[in-house]
Amino acid sequence: MYGYRARIGYTSAPSISEAFVHEFYRIAPPGVTLAISTGAVIDLTDEEIARGVEQSLEIAKVMARRKVDIIILGGIPLNLWVGYERIGQFLRDLGKEHGVPFSSSITCQMNALRQVKAQKLVVVQIADPPPAVEPKDDYLAIEGFEVLGTRGVGVDEDWLARTPSSRSAAIARQLMEEHPDADTVYIPSPNKATADQIEAIERDTGANVVTASQSIIWEGLRRTGITEPIYGYGRLFRGPWQGIAFSA
Repeated sequence: MYGYRARIGYTSAPSISEAFVHEFYRIAPPGVTLAISTGAVIDLTDEEIARGVEQSLEIAKVMARRKVDIIILGGIPLNLWVGYERIGQFLRDLGKEHGVPFSSSITCQMNALRQVKAQKLVVVQIADPPPAVEPKDDYLAIEGFEVLGTRGVGVDEDWLARTPSSRSAAIARQLMEEHPDADTVYIPSPNKATADQIEAIERDTGANVVTASQSIIWEGLRRTGITEPIYGYGRLFRGPWQGIAFSA
C-alpha cells in the first residue's frame, strides 16, 4: 500500500488542480498519499460555488467510506459559503457524522499563521488589484491579523499554473521592502507555485512565509501523526508541532 503512513483526502474546488498536487508530493515524506477530487468551479459564480459545496460534501462521504485519515475541504470561496463564524462547528459536525477528522483550506491557513505566531502580514494575492472583501468574509481581520500591504501577481486563473514561482517571490520581497515591520508573508491560493521559493524568501526577508499549499499539507501531515521536521519548505515545517490553534 502506498499510503502506509497517512492517506490525506482533499476536495479541490477548481476543475483543474495542478500546482497543489506537485507541491504535495514534493513536500510529503514517503508513505503519504493524496486522495484528491477536483470540482467544477471555473468562474466563481454563486451557482458554481453552491454546486461545488454540495459536490465536495458528496465526495467527502466517499472518502470517509474509503477510510482516508483526514478530509480537507478545499476552496476558500466554498469554505466561506457556510459562513466564516460557523466553519469550525461545521467541520466538527462533519467529523462526528463520518468518523473522520475534517478540516478546510481556510482552517489550515489560519492554523499555520497561528503556528508561526504571525501578527503583521503582507499578502501576495492573484488579482491585481485584489478584489474587495466583505467584512463578514474578512477572515484575516476577524482573526486579528493586521495586513500592512497586499498585491496580486496580476494574472487570471487560466495563466496561474504557467506563472513562475519567482513572480510571487519577487512581489513578496517588494512588499517586505515597503513594509519592513511585517513579520509574515502570506500567499493564499494553492493554485500558485510557491514551494521552491519559501526558504529563499524567509532567508532574504527574515519574515515567516505561509502559503496555502504549504499550510494544507502541513495540517494534513500533523493531524495524521506525522510530526517530524521537514526541511526546505519554511519555518512552519521545522518548528515543533503545537496542536491546532483554530477551529476544528
